[in-house]
Amino acid sequence: MKRNVSFLFITFGALLISMICLLSLLVIPAFAEAEDDSMPDWYDPDFSDSDVYHNDPSEPRIVDNAGVFSPVEYERLSKKLESMRQELGIDFVVLTDNTYHGMGYIKYATDFYDMNGYGLGDDSSGIIFFLCFEPGDSGFEAYGTGKAEKYMTEKNVDRMSDKVYNYFVNKDYATGVEKYFDQLNTLIKKGRLPLSGAQIAALVIIPSLIGLIGGGISLSSARASMKTVAKATTAAEYLNPISFVVNSSDDRMLNTDISRTFISSSSSSGGRSGGSSYHSGYHSSGGHSFSGGGRRF
Repeated sequence: MKRNVSFLFITFGALLISMICLLSLLVIPAFAEAEDDSMPDWYDPDFSDSDVYHNDPSEPRIVDNAGVFSPVEYERLSKKLESMRQELGIDFVVLTDNTYHGMGYIKYATDFYDMNGYGLGDDSSGIIFFLCFEPGDSGFEAYGTGKAEKYMTEKNVDRMSDKVYNYFVNKDYATGVEKYFDQLNTLIKKGRLPLSGAQIAALVIIPSLIGLIGGGISLSSARASMKTVAKATTAAEYLNPISFVVNSSDDRMLNTDISRTFISSSSSSGGRSGGSSYHSGYHSSGGHSFSGGGRRF
């Protein structure tokens, strides 16, 4: 009897273990498949720097997964990016999405850049602008790599983000992206960002004030050095009794008029959010160094 009971327990235990193993074989792959489905199609968890390839012309430079651009806006922005790419020798990419799939802004954007073959030259030079509507963390960030990385300093990123912030708050996404790339275009061509209205005014007013002050000082000095002219009653008083000498004379400037013209400039939309970010020298999955940041709205 005892042997029969032991046999039953052993048999039941073996069946239970077999069922658990069978369920594991069914559930774990299904879970893994569901986890893989949550990531974008282009994402490769085993990607490394040895897999990086550059300048794939077949890849679109605007990937609007969030659907924020109209066909007209998409076409206009595409032409701008292609024109800048051809002229400056730097790749320019725009990515929009409703989520960063738990990876955060910089990893998602830089992995997208590397894994889709963007970038020009051996150093994959380029800039990617990422607009994301992650629930509770909506914002935009831009990162540069290769020869474009040096332009994405914290100061430059901060100023460019301030200039376009209100466009994104007001949901004018296409204009915000376009204005951002306008600033990049000037920055790369001239080595500085476009001047603001206040800066232009300062360039006009300050030299004018310096000239006005300098002219006033010169005039005061000239007046102080002048001798009082005595009244003469006859022409003989101008003659030397011994010899006839003609006194030399020169002209002195007593007064000057300075006119200054103020060039007015309408200021563009600008603003600052409560949340901003900046990363310097971030190493992507492809082994590239990226620098940049942005704003939350």
